[in-house]
Amino acid sequence: MIYEEMINRAFDLLAESKNIEAQRQFQNCINAIKADIAAGEESWESHLFWGLCLSGMEEPEQALLRFERGLKFDNENEACLWQISSTLLYELKRPEEAFNLLEERLCRLYPDNSEYEEARKVAEMMSKPLDRERLFRNMEAHDKLHPVKKSGSEEEDVPVDDVNIQNKMNGAGQEEDSYDTEFQKEQEEDDQEEDLYSEQNELDENEEKDDFGEDSDFIEGDNFNRDNEK
Repeated sequence: MIYEEMINRAFDLLAESKNIEAQRQFQNCINAIKADIAAGEESWESHLFWGLCLSGMEEPEQALLRFERGLKFDNENEACLWQISSTLLYELKRPEEAFNLLEERLCRLYPDNSEYEEARKVAEMMSKPLDRERLFRNMEAHDKLHPVKKSGSEEEDVPVDDVNIQNKMNGAGQEEDSYDTEFQKEQEEDDQEEDLYSEQNELDENEEKDDFGEDSDFIEGDNFNRDNEK
């Protein structure tokens, strides 16, 4: 399909840090989609590819609207459901909505898909107020280790991985590390810090007791010497 080829080319340009050319390619693809829709050739694929172009242009809110529009043509379309879920979860940081969609639809329709199940677990954890901030920090740390070229910036020199549109539709390019594992490691580190803090407090208290005992001995000895002088 021509849309697929155009978007693949746009992501290749991003990988080569040719942002202006990539933006132009994304826009050309959107213009082609609009022309086909005006000619009566509208489908879920039209809006899916339109949304993927907007994602590449760093416009996740607009991309979400396109993916949702695609569901009007196929209410259980796997590609549109996944793009909605991943956009809500990873780009817009709206884990509650992502969790509901993954729990009630994607994971029920495709129970054997490990990627959807992993995203559901991440969304569930991020939905908990106490865990959300920590998980966001983990995601930010992951982004720093695996940076993605910002499509609107010429100043950044960080390349992106090559993106195949079919893999993109199936969820490639999303977070591959297990945030559950990162979260558990951070909890263990916090526990270790608390143990060290408790041990240090105990040592300080013992030292204070020892110092107090030495002062008491000194006072008693001083009083004894004074009595003898009298």
